[in-house]
Amino acid sequence: MHPAALVVRDFEAFLRSERGLSTATVVSYLPVVRRFLHERFGRRALRLEQLRAQDLHRFVVREIQRVSRTHGRNTITALRSFLRFLLLRGAVQTDLARTLPGVATWRLSLLPRSLLPEQVERLLACCDRGSPSGKRDYAILLLLARLGLRGGEVLNMALEDLDWERSELVVRGKGPRLERLPLPADVGAAVARYLYEVRPPCATRRVFVRMMAPYQDLERSAVCCVVRRALARA
Repeated sequence: MHPAALVVRDFEAFLRSERGLSTATVVSYLPVVRRFLHERFGRRALRLEQLRAQDLHRFVVREIQRVSRTHGRNTITALRSFLRFLLLRGAVQTDLARTLPGVATWRLSLLPRSLLPEQVERLLACCDRGSPSGKRDYAILLLLARLGLRGGEVLNMALEDLDWERSELVVRGKGPRLERLPLPADVGAAVARYLYEVRPPCATRRVFVRMMAPYQDLERSAVCCVVRRALARA
């Protein structure tokens, strides 16, 4: 196996076992590292101790020009993680991760970072709680608004994460991290109504599923679509 491939393999094991990152995050980091090592060393010997800040800067600039500023920001995140891995393993003696600058992204910068409380209530009020899809969407929106959950945390929620006796909810964050949050009465009532009246019998243990056959897990973009439709109605 090529030395670069061995380093990438060890980096992947580090991300999974020691950092506890999700598979999606690991998968997004590895191509960046492979591309960087290939551009810097090609088929030559892998002399990681020769890495310099200018090598990193040139690579990031090329990635931004090749794709976008947003991609450049993701590239920097992956490279910082890789460089810290190299430092921990003793492959480099300098913390090169500190030399990587941030990437400014101004797109949509004038939009507010959050909605006002009255806007949130108007958003919730526009849900048609008499329809099956409206009941599901209302429960999803309440979880986002009242508990501040991420879209991925709502999608990953399993039936066993709902502790009805203690009025608590287990939140599955990034990697293996779990947190317990109190389940407010209105949120619990909306989720319970969706489960009893709407959710079809199916094999998946996820709380929120598709409304039409095949009844399976929602796609990653589903929560964004629910919010987008609610915003349009409101």
